[in-house]
Amino acid sequence: MRHNGVWRGLRIARIERILSSPELVELGRVDPDLEHRLGQNKEYGGRVLRVIIRTNTTPLRLITFYFDRAEEPIMKLKIDEESDALHLCLTDGPAVESEEVAPGIILDYDADDQVIGVEILYLSKRHHPIDLMDIQLETRRTKLAESA
Repeated sequence: MRHNGVWRGLRIARIERILSSPELVELGRVDPDLEHRLGQNKEYGGRVLRVIIRTNTTPLRLITFYFDRAEEPIMKLKIDEESDALHLCLTDGPAVESEEVAPGIILDYDADDQVIGVEILYLSKRHHPIDLMDIQLETRRTKLAESA
């Protein structure tokens, strides 16, 4: 239901932006008359909004929309050798609070009190020092990132 420019908790302007200027367009796999339009929402921490429309009608018909977890931004890992620290960013949202939960381990929280980052200080001085050259990362690229 629509109220004050918001539909199912999302601003209608965000849906309209992705409809008019999608970052990626996919045809429906089962129904070729369906079109999936995708775009990142900075307002929602860079999450990817998927808007599905029926293209064989005039005007176009909105079928559904949702945040596509398969296209979610991937976390970022930053290692700063100069400050002897590692920072794992789980989302692009701003941190509004930080808490040291153990010596040299800091959690960053967003406005909803969700953990959005982890910082580990004093990497070389830890009981089990972290060898920066021995960190293994497993990555995957989303369709949205591949289209950029």
